[in-house]
Amino acid sequence: MTELIQEKYPKTRESRLKALSIIFGYPVINISEMAQQLDVAFNTANQIIEDFISLDILVEETKQKRGKLFRFKPYLEILEREYMD
Repeated sequence: MTELIQEKYPKTRESRLKALSIIFGYPVINISEMAQQLDVAFNTANQIIEDFISLDILVEETKQKRGKLFRFKPYLEILEREYMD
């Protein structure tokens, strides 16, 4: 995942790699929490989340206009698989 982020977003890779690190601790997150954790504007956090959605790192959990939640799908799938076995 880190290689993909570095390749696709060379100019902004640092903030995206930090965001990747954050979602390991917060596998379900909203835009406001991401903005707070990264210490960036809401719009910046929103763009990072949108980028992660396009890379299939995050998926939108809720289909509402406000208060959207996003899941770190690959990570949660591994945890769920380990838990089920």
